[in-house]
Amino acid sequence: MFLEAAVIVLALLWAGTLAFVLRYVRQQRELALQQAERDAVRDRRILELVKRVDHYQQSAVRVGDEVHELRAILAPLPDRLVQLEQRDPSNLSFAQAAKLVGMGATVATPLYLTPPDPTVGAGLPAMTAYQPTPLYLTPPIQLWELACLR
Repeated sequence: MFLEAAVIVLALLWAGTLAFVLRYVRQQRELALQQAERDAVRDRRILELVKRVDHYQQSAVRVGDEVHELRAILAPLPDRLVQLEQRDPSNLSFAQAAKLVGMGATVATPLYLTPPDPTVGAGLPAMTAYQPTPLYLTPPIQLWELACLR
């Protein structure tokens, strides 16, 4: 009887161990399938990133080539600007004007742009020159001519 009980206990332990091993093997297969799926997703993402990096590198190379082309186009422009400035001295560039102002040059307005002062050189008293009643009907140029004729 003792031997039969030991065999039954051993049989139950063997059945439990077999069930545990079968369950463990099934879990390992499921884990292996999940790992394979994650690996496939990771590989797809890596390929995507490789394509994006390649595209980025190609666009960076293109931009560099375009910058070199622009540099080649823009290189002679300062010389052309100097030639233009030397040809026409009445047109100053902003840089040249800034240099001249820094050296103390002032902007002189031409005489034809300054409004004439009717009291200067006309011999009129200030009150007569600035009277608005008879003068508002005549244009300023005629006033100046009238003042200069007196």
